[in-house]
Amino acid sequence: MFDIDVVVIEPGAVKSEWSGIGAKEAERISGKGAYAGIVAKLTKLQASQRNEPPPSVITDLIVKAVRAGTPKTRYHGGMLAGPMLFMRRYLPDRLFDRVIMLAFR
Repeated sequence: MFDIDVVVIEPGAVKSEWSGIGAKEAERISGKGAYAGIVAKLTKLQASQRNEPPPSVITDLIVKAVRAGTPKTRYHGGMLAGPMLFMRRYLPDRLFDRVIMLAFR
């Protein structure tokens, strides 16, 4: 009707300051309460993730979508984006949640 293409960019993890900022804020806000265990595991997990691709992985997807004559509806990139989207699509909600929580063990 309006000839507008809508494109969704679904990013995974990329190397940025966010991991450190997110971990510090989670510790500050929830590090002493009921979520203290999860916060500690999240902080440890984020600290161990040092193989993230650069943010240019996502900006390259945006450029690709903008330059495409007929862009795809969805683009994904970054660390674990593909596997996460695959699991999200094919696993029931409870099983998906359980798999995610396994990362915090």
